[in-house]
Amino acid sequence: FLCCLFDGILILISFIMCIKKLNERSEAKLPSKSSHKSNQNFQQGYRTQSPPHVIIPRNQSQCIKPICLELLERLNLSEEYFNPTYDICYCRRDYSVDKLNTFFVGGFNYTVPRGCMCFGLRYNKPLGETDDIFQTWPTSFYGTRISHVAQILHNRQMPFPGDRLLNKEIFFPDFFDPDHCHTSPSFYYIIHSKVCKTHQFTSRSNEIYDIQLVLQCKQKPHSFEMIPGEPDYCNIIPANQIIWRTSARSTIIPYRLLIHAVQRKRSS
Repeated sequence: FLCCLFDGILILISFIMCIKKLNERSEAKLPSKSSHKSNQNFQQGYRTQSPPHVIIPRNQSQCIKPICLELLERLNLSEEYFNPTYDICYCRRDYSVDKLNTFFVGGFNYTVPRGCMCFGLRYNKPLGETDDIFQTWPTSFYGTRISHVAQILHNRQMPFPGDRLLNKEIFFPDFFDPDHCHTSPSFYYIIHSKVCKTHQFTSRSNEIYDIQLVLQCKQKPHSFEMIPGEPDYCNIIPANQIIWRTSARSTIIPYRLLIHAVQRKRSS
């Protein structure tokens, strides 16, 4: 009798444990009131709240492309120079701070030109080369000024000091090195150097911008030497590799015109 009673008690306990487990599983499948409420808030917020870039400060939320297009219109540059297929914007709205600061192409790093609107250019393919130059040639930057940019875009190559431009002027860059052309894999080095002049531009809405023009280029491998530059302009590219100097003509191909636009603060 005692053995039967003991067996019955064990069966009853096992039954109770099974019922308890089934209840726990069913409760786990049902959302709690708090989780259901937070899910409703998420869905409502997704439908009604503004995208994140709208609520950050104004100077970060606005794309600079309209300002840069207005500048191009003012410069009256021929549409034949441009290839919009390769346009890209690196303003804070379109290229966030958590994205890459450098790209590696053709055996060298180059810096991302943050704060720029980049306009694609038509380019002359080097003799005997294919479009593979965009994967095999290093990328560099060349600083220029408004008075020179039309001449460069027309010729689709970089002038050397002493060259006679289309407007009959003799080309003398601010940083003069006879028989050599200087570029850099660092956009930041170029915009802080003497070769990249800062221009003042007033938009139609009467906002004032500091404007710099830079050409993004493909540069033929083994056609340049690296020489040291100022150490404080870029913390990405080593200072002893930051200037690329070449005496070889037609080895630098501009393929984008970069406009760096910084809005000036209004005086209170």
